[in-house]
Order: sequence, then structure tokens, then C-alpha cells
Amino acid sequence: IINPKVLPEGVYAIRLHAEPIEANARESGVLMTLRLLYDTIDAKGTLAERLRLLGYTDSQIALLEDFTIGSGLVLISGQTGHGKSTVLKHIFEGMVQRNPEKSYLSVEDPPEYRIQGVNQVHVLPEDDSENARAKAYHDALAGALRSDPDVVMIGEIRYPEAAEAAITTALTGHGVWATIHAHDAFASVTRLAGLVPVRSHEDPLCRIADPAVLKGLIHQKLIPVLCESCKEKLTLCKTERAKQIEIFLQKSPALQKIKKKIYVRRGCSACQHRGTVALTVASEVVSFNDVFLDCVRSTGLVNAKKVWLDQGGSDVRQNALQKIADGLCDPIDAINRIGYAL
Repeated sequence: IINPKVLPEGVYAIRLHAEPIEANARESGVLMTLRLLYDTIDAKGTLAERLRLLGYTDSQIALLEDFTIGSGLVLISGQTGHGKSTVLKHIFEGMVQRNPEKSYLSVEDPPEYRIQGVNQVHVLPEDDSENARAKAYHDALAGALRSDPDVVMIGEIRYPEAAEAAITTALTGHGVWATIHAHDAFASVTRLAGLVPVRSHEDPLCRIADPAVLKGLIHQKLIPVLCESCKEKLTLCKTERAKQIEIFLQKSPALQKIKKKIYVRRGCSACQHRGTVALTVASEVVSFNDVFLDCVRSTGLVNAKKVWLDQGGSDVRQNALQKIADGLCDPIDAINRIGYAL
């Protein structure tokens, strides 16, 4: 629902999904999920300024700025509700500000945010079936490319038609940005390969790991930011939450090393007694060159990720640990949001 006439003030869109449920032979009903989409991030200015406010490090920002130059496919992955569409919006608005003479076009089902300077195509299927949505996406992408765009955004890759379009559009010399659901950056390539229509003579992974196709990967998870007014050093805190963190420390050498820097969530009137005031990203940004892509093709993604980490790559876990060491985030919040131990 994107009609501003029926939406509450401050809400850009509502995503609504319903599924019939049945508890037993006599009772049934509908499970409804409703997401209110806000753009509450006050990120403006250059691309670097926007990304820094979202929580990206300077080294990651340098890689992301490289991704915006030239052609190739950049995949942004993460779980639902972890800011993929938000970061994509600010990347595109940053590109528009830097190069307003270029043509930017998005194909979305449906558009989640209004993106300044981008021509947004709303995919309109004939009905709500998967086949109808896939066909509508294919037709919208084909029409979009006839509009001679410089940079194309595919809102989310969830159909084979969108996966194929992302690859062929990158091969024709366009910059292509897309989101995909995956549990880490390298897993997004696995997910994309699983969606690419199979050709008897070619491995889907080899098609993707082509120097003319895959340019970069971004994966992010959102972690609550501690309230500066009430956060308390772990070494001074005697709350039940502090005791829980001490248990985590016993199992984590990485957390043990930064124990003296850890702060704990409390709560005060300034943060409405939540203990947190915002969200920041724990992220990983992977850039590909010919040598690294050859590693992906010859030894697979698991080994490629190991090589990336050995060469200085920083994953979500390491990024989250750094934010904890900087006193920005509570360890329990980080573990709950990233979904695994630190």
C-alpha cells in the first residue's frame, strides 16, 4: 500500500501478507503480517556521508564507492527488516547527487521507498500468483532496459527471471544493484546461482563469477545503538543483564579480550526506558577482482570466503565485535540480532 492519501503521516508504505491457518477441524482464521515502512534515517549529503551515518566503516565506504563506478552486479543481502532497501535508497541517492546527468532506473515489486532522482517502475502482475508476478517482473525489466538506463536497480531477486535479468544486464555494460535474502555475503552468490535458469553447457556459478558480471557483495544486520545517557560499563554494572553478559564472556575469547570496553543497556527517560536509541549496521563488504573470481570458480565459495578472511576481510561477527568494543552496542543485543555467538 503506497497511496499517501490512505497512509498515516510519516509512513511511506505498508506491506501486508496474509495466510489462512487452521488450528483444528472447528477453528480457522488468517495469520496477517503487516510491516510499516518508514525512512527515519536522517542520512543526507554525499554517498560517503550517508553510508557513515548508517554505520559503515571508512574502509567499507571506499569499497562501496568503487562499486558505483562502471558496470557489474552488486548484491545486497540480509534478512527481512535489516535495512537492505534503506541502504539501497541512500546509495542511489548518493549516486544521483554525484552524477545527476546519468539515468537511474529501478524495477520494484512494489517500491518500498521514494528514491530521489530515480525513475521507479512499479511491477504490476495480473494476479497474485507466483507465475503472474514472475512474468510481470520479466516484462518490466525488458521494458526498463529499452529506456537506456545507466544504472539499474532490481528491488529483490526472488524469481529466475530476475536472476537471469541481473546477469544479462551486467553483461551488457550496466551497473546493476539488487537485494537478495541470504545469511551472509557469500551465501548470496549461492542463492543467486540456485535461481539462475540451468543451461546444460554452463555451471550457474561460473556464469555469475565472471569478471563482467559480479562486482561486489554487501551483507548487513542491524544492531541497536546504546543510549549515551544511561549506558553503563560492564565492570561497574551489577544488573541481571550484566550477569548474563558475564556468562557469554566465559564462552567467548573474543568478548573476553574487550571486557573492559563493554557497555550494558540500562534505560532512562531520554530513551523512553529502552536503553537504545537507534540502529547501526554490522556488515561485510566483499570486492571482486579477476584473481578472486578465479578462486571462486576453481575452488568454490567456501574456500573463497576463507581466502577473503585470510587476506583481511572483515565479516559481520568481527564488525559487531568492533562496535561493542567502541561502546556503541550491548553484546546481548548484538548476539540476538546477528543470530550467532561472537
